[in-house]
Amino acid sequence: MKTNKYSQHLVLILLIIISTCVSTALCTTENESWDLILHFNEEHGTHDSITFGEAPNALDISSPDSYDMPKPPAPIPPCIYAWFSSNYAEPYDKLLTDYRTYPDKNKTWDLNVLWIPADYNSSTAITISWNPTNLSASEYTTISLVKKGEANPLANMLSESAYTFSCPANIPQQFTILSSQSTDSNSTPFPSFFIFICAVIITLYFIKRIKT
Repeated sequence: MKTNKYSQHLVLILLIIISTCVSTALCTTENESWDLILHFNEEHGTHDSITFGEAPNALDISSPDSYDMPKPPAPIPPCIYAWFSSNYAEPYDKLLTDYRTYPDKNKTWDLNVLWIPADYNSSTAITISWNPTNLSASEYTTISLVKKGEANPLANMLSESAYTFSCPANIPQQFTILSSQSTDSNSTPFPSFFIFICAVIITLYFIKRIKT
């Protein structure tokens, strides 16, 4: 009887361990989110900023959700006016913040940068900057800034922190942020998975012993 009672207690403990492992994994996934602020600075001092990222309860649907914020109209020149373009109806066709569903295999964000000088004619140099450490929470192994319609990366956003380009007046410059992950990046962390499998096997073993 003592052995049987001991086995029952051990089974209970192992079931608690299994439950804890599962709930921890689920909570980690549900609470995971990330974002990145893009800063735009021009050599004469004008600036702008916009944000993109992912969240578990953000929606990739045909209409905006609570995470998507429309971009206000451009200020009085001179100014930099940056936005993420979308397929939503106005005013959400130009987004100040563009969040997508987490997690995913790959995603793209369409980025637009417009320079409006005071004389409506002069070009300038614009620097896009960001903090790559803020991307460490993302599931992607590659995040690249590219010219829209082109394949060659202008910047590896995971390791670089800025990109500068010559911007003509009143002509939107179009970029794409390409995000993707390798096929093995979604694998379950080995220690947690190993503990979980061992706990299940031991639990089944002792359940069988109790029954016999």
